[in-house]
Amino acid sequence: MRASEECEELFEVIKSDKKDLGKKSKSKIDWEPYKVNDYSNIKELIKSSDYFLGIREDYVNIYYMGMSMAKIETYYNRACKYSLSYYYAKDIKGYKDKIKGQVVLNPTVFWDERNLELIKNRIEKHVFGKHDNKLRLEKVCQQWIINKNNSNADSKWYFVDMEYICKNSNNNDKNHPFGRADLIAITRKPNKNGKHDVAFVELKVGTNSYSGQRDSEEKMEVLLNESLYKINDIKLGSGLASHMVDFMHFFANTFFVDQVKDEIIGILDWHKKFKLISNDSDLGRLSSIDKIEDKPSIQIVTYSSVPGVTIDKLADKCKNNYTNVSLKSMKESFYKYMYDSSMAFIDIVNNDDIRDIVDKKYDFEKFKDNNESQIKCQQCIDKTDKKDNKNKYDFIFRFIEVDDMGNCEDCII
Repeated sequence: MRASEECEELFEVIKSDKKDLGKKSKSKIDWEPYKVNDYSNIKELIKSSDYFLGIREDYVNIYYMGMSMAKIETYYNRACKYSLSYYYAKDIKGYKDKIKGQVVLNPTVFWDERNLELIKNRIEKHVFGKHDNKLRLEKVCQQWIINKNNSNADSKWYFVDMEYICKNSNNNDKNHPFGRADLIAITRKPNKNGKHDVAFVELKVGTNSYSGQRDSEEKMEVLLNESLYKINDIKLGSGLASHMVDFMHFFANTFFVDQVKDEIIGILDWHKKFKLISNDSDLGRLSSIDKIEDKPSIQIVTYSSVPGVTIDKLADKCKNNYTNVSLKSMKESFYKYMYDSSMAFIDIVNNDDIRDIVDKKYDFEKFKDNNESQIKCQQCIDKTDKKDNKNKYDFIFRFIEVDDMGNCEDCII
């Protein structure tokens, strides 16, 4: 679906200089004086590699360190309002009221430089678990990858979204999606067929991120044609198996693939509006879903540590409870949770539905003991014809070493 009518209205409000709310405002929040230009501020902010603009159906998100810094919506269709977590706004003077954990700021307050710094400091504490001891390192990794690639015109990939909700067949049931994709990317240049490739990327950091939580350690075979609600009842957690099952469910319906392609074009339109891509580039000229490949690749990318962040800083932020890991350790852990543990992927999914992956076990076993950093396999997702090569999707598993200074040779797939 291209940008919705609500999203188009939001852009017009963002771009407009006429922000007089008159008597429309009944909020306790003081909306006057409205002395900022939303469009200029957003455009200037997302120029920086520290931020990312996520386009949604009827609002946009500003991300910082992989976290939603603010959700921007229209207010009476005449102004913008900025919603954010109460925890992030806790230090801003005068904004202690909250509704369901959210605080709404008027643009003048949000764009105040002192308040932006207070919000950013709170997000950093949240990412490194200062209040709940829960590390969110994959979030930092997500944003680093996006900005590293999107700021480099020579990069193969351009990232259009993060935390993409893989909607189910009902399309409106937000309580039962097919999980979330960490990242969605599209190639800057078309391939030899004149089409742009798309990748759904799942990120992992370290060796402890493959496992998931399950209700039972008993072997259970999930059939890929089971109802979504039955799958959700099993509660696979957030490990490797869960994400693999989610992707396979999602891509089994070609409607979703067309929907993703349409949404990508809508997102690129927004990126052109904010001058993130030029109108005369290949992506800037992309206007038809027919110019996007039908089958995205599924890429599981593991980093040994957080790129762009030194080990010393991570150890300090994580109270010395952090160490880097080797390429061999990553691959051994991956193999364990793919083939050889109580939460292994092949022990959860009916093997007839993932025959290609099951048959690759020997290749994966050899891979974990060699010096290679990438392995690829194909798996048929269309259950009606498992031998039809045209229905096979590429699954690419990549392992990237990050040195103690936060550097790595490859920034992504």
